[in-house]
Amino acid sequence: MTLSAGTGFNAIGREIFGFAPQIDFSAGSSGDDRTAFDFTSPSQLYMCELQPGINTSGMAINDILSFTLTGNNLPIFESKFALAVANEPVQAQLPTIKFILPSRTILKAVFNMQSGTGMTGTATCTFRGVMFG
Repeated sequence: MTLSAGTGFNAIGREIFGFAPQIDFSAGSSGDDRTAFDFTSPSQLYMCELQPGINTSGMAINDILSFTLTGNNLPIFESKFALAVANEPVQAQLPTIKFILPSRTILKAVFNMQSGTGMTGTATCTFRGVMFG
């Protein structure tokens, strides 16, 4: 097995994990949703950690960023904020998210950026889950 990125997950033994493809905000329009993960979980129960990240290089004051994590279209985590300073680090708004992932759950992780000056910057996301039992 080699490291690969995609919107799905990989499984090894009792663990599932995923590396989302790098999301380039300049490859789209302001307000477009960018999907990091979109998959249905296996038939077991997992304790998961998910880490979203955004590179704000080149972003302007008042650019609006959001990240949403849903399970079967129900919110697990949501964060939306405007940059107060150009190129502002945003990790405080995007902490490590810990959650229980039930079996056969449609998990979606989505980034969004709204900018009146220009679309720039990137986002990424990783997750890991360990099976209960």
